[in-house]
Amino acid sequence: MKVFNDPAHAAQYDKSSPNSMIGYDALYETCLAVLAGHQMKRLLVVGAGTGKETILLKKRYPELEVIGIDPSEPMLEVAREKLKASGLEADLRQGRLEEFEDLQELEAVLMIGVLHHLDSTAEQQALIAELGRRMRPGGLLIFGSQVGPMSDPLRRKVWEQRWRDNGMGEEQVELNRKRLSGIVALESDLLAEWLAAAGFEHQERVFSTLFFEVWGCLRG
Repeated sequence: MKVFNDPAHAAQYDKSSPNSMIGYDALYETCLAVLAGHQMKRLLVVGAGTGKETILLKKRYPELEVIGIDPSEPMLEVAREKLKASGLEADLRQGRLEEFEDLQELEAVLMIGVLHHLDSTAEQQALIAELGRRMRPGGLLIFGSQVGPMSDPLRRKVWEQRWRDNGMGEEQVELNRKRLSGIVALESDLLAEWLAAAGFEHQERVFSTLFFEVWGCLRG
């Protein structure tokens, strides 16, 4: 999405993101809990953005090699500044997964809020297949995405009310409605097929809030 390449959007992203999701902090607590005990020396963050996951990981696992990739340089610039301020280091790269052939035999991948921003189900399937190709047997994939259908009226009502409760005016609420109409939410039945075809023999939903779900998947 073009908005992620806007420096102004990147600058305010960390303030707006928690307001858009009920259970924002619990989501990341769950991801760290799923990772606990997993044998890994290196972890890839797909869609590293402003560095939320990268910083949490480096604080929890100081010796872990964390590589973060994201197509948005403005978002990564915010992440670099935050890492520096925290006295932490990570390998942050601008680009998409297919551009980095050195990222192979991955032991763990964390990918939060990426798949539903792709332009089509074909791109979603291709990214899951690419991750399956690059992960080693026993590798752990944790991903979070909007899962549809997103037309359920009560869940939409709760989501919109949360925006209002966090100070959003009606004009911005309407803009958000239009933005959400462009989201390509995952389809549950297709998702299970894609994961199995990519070699993820065990797949389990570990967290959900309204339309957003987090899955943990082990590569066979």
